[in-house]
Amino acid sequence: MYDVSLVIPAIRTHLWERMYGSIEKSCKENSFELILIGPFDLPSELEGRDNIKLIKDYGCPTRAAQIGSLHCEGRLLYHCVDDAIFRPNAIDTAIEFYNDNCSYKDAVNMRYREGCNYAGNELALSYWEAHTHGDLRSLRGIEPGWKISLHHLLDLQYLHLARPLFLVSLNFLLCVYSKRPPLFLRVCFTAF
Repeated sequence: MYDVSLVIPAIRTHLWERMYGSIEKSCKENSFELILIGPFDLPSELEGRDNIKLIKDYGCPTRAAQIGSLHCEGRLLYHCVDDAIFRPNAIDTAIEFYNDNCSYKDAVNMRYREGCNYAGNELALSYWEAHTHGDLRSLRGIEPGWKISLHHLLDLQYLHLARPLFLVSLNFLLCVYSKRPPLFLRVCFTAF
C-alpha cells in the first residue's frame, strides 16, 4: 500500500515526465503512486516505473477521476491535473498536516498557483470560500462559511464510504461542516 495515490486525468503527455520529476521532489518522505487516466500511451521515459498506472479511457476529466479512484492503492487520494508542477516537499507537508490535524472525514485543500513555474499570484484565502463566487452564492442552501476545493487530499476509505456524494464530481468539492456523518467533509487549509 502506498501513502498517497495521485489521480490525474491526463492528456498532455509532453508534460508528464516533468510532472513526475516534481512529484518525486515533493513526496520524498512518503510512498506514492501516480494514476494517469486518458486516451494516450505512457511516454517511453516513464515506462517501467512500478508506481505508475496508465488507464486508457476516452471520457471527460470527471469520469477519468472517478475511474482512477477505483484503482488506487494508497491510504490517501490526491486529485490533481496533468499540467501541474509540484513544489518541493509540498505533498509530504500536506500528508504530515493531514496525519497531525485531520480525521478520516477531512480533506486538505491543495492550493495552487496559476502560471509558468509557480510564477502566478497566490490566490487569496477567501477564494476558497463558496460565497466568494457569485454563481455559488446564488445557490440555495450554500452557507457563508462553506469551503470549496478543486484539488484535494483525502482518505481513500472515506471516499469509498461516501462514494454517492463524489459521483457528481470528484474535481470539485463543496465541503461543509456537518454533524451528520458520513455525508460531508471538513476542508483543512494549509499554506504550502
